[in-house]
Amino acid sequence: LNHFYKTMGDDLDDDDYFEFSLQGDNPTEILRNTSKASIVESADEPVKEGTLNKGKGKHSGKRDRENDRENDRGGEVSQAGVVPLPSSKKKKKKKNRDPSKLSDGQLLIEMGRSITSKPLPAQAAFFHAAYASALTAEDGTTPERIPDARFVDNGLDEGSKGGDEEFVNFFKNLILSPSKGGNKRFKKHRSTSPLAIIISSSTKRSCSMLRLLSPLKARVAKLFSKNMTVSEQVSMLSTSNYPIAVGTPSRLLKLASEGALTFTSTEVIILDMKEDNKGFNVVTMGDCKKDLCTLVRDHVVEMDNAKLVFY
Repeated sequence: LNHFYKTMGDDLDDDDYFEFSLQGDNPTEILRNTSKASIVESADEPVKEGTLNKGKGKHSGKRDRENDRENDRGGEVSQAGVVPLPSSKKKKKKKNRDPSKLSDGQLLIEMGRSITSKPLPAQAAFFHAAYASALTAEDGTTPERIPDARFVDNGLDEGSKGGDEEFVNFFKNLILSPSKGGNKRFKKHRSTSPLAIIISSSTKRSCSMLRLLSPLKARVAKLFSKNMTVSEQVSMLSTSNYPIAVGTPSRLLKLASEGALTFTSTEVIILDMKEDNKGFNVVTMGDCKKDLCTLVRDHVVEMDNAKLVFY
């Protein structure tokens, strides 16, 4: 760059031909701060005056526009072609959070992001932590811990999160195993209490679960807010038998509080731990956590037959 100034500087009129912004002593930094396309002198050919003389000559305007377009693409304009400049943006490294510096709420969220592949005692401890966090009274009284025996192993290996494709096989093995009667269980189900209840964090996710369960060709109660009011769902549950129910914590709590949804025949309650785009799931997401834990405390704990499972 210094050589360029020494050889060309005397021939340039600063007012009409050339404007260059110098910021810092680093040549690379100077190039990046140039307001227009950076100019590199070719080793084989002299620099043409037209590349420097803006506003002069018949075709200089067209050349300037072409040079600007090349510069916008991230390269220098030279006689040898476009030379890409290194990006000035640095990739942010993901910081590893120190657990000792996290609040109780943040620590609970971090634990929830991998809990489905943890050992069963860890899953029970995680749920109790969320349970106590949501239901601790103003005087500091915490709810009674749910026994570990109420939790069912999901069969996932350490480090595995499972997936939607694996969920159907997992559900079949859990509910429709030959020892329990196989596929005929759904046809023989005559109770208004579902055999299995899947609790998801949102209406959208509940709809996704319905699509996943469609190959089973079983009747599924849609217990979320889309297209149905609470009164319509109360009527539906009182007049029909559904072996499976899918819903959100808020709607399930309302239906259970009105006596429309019961858990007398329920064998398993599956907590759908699918995360949203911010990393929250049904156990750690704001109002979902409160409604879910209230539902478990008021309507599930008293039913020894109903087990809890994370997936």
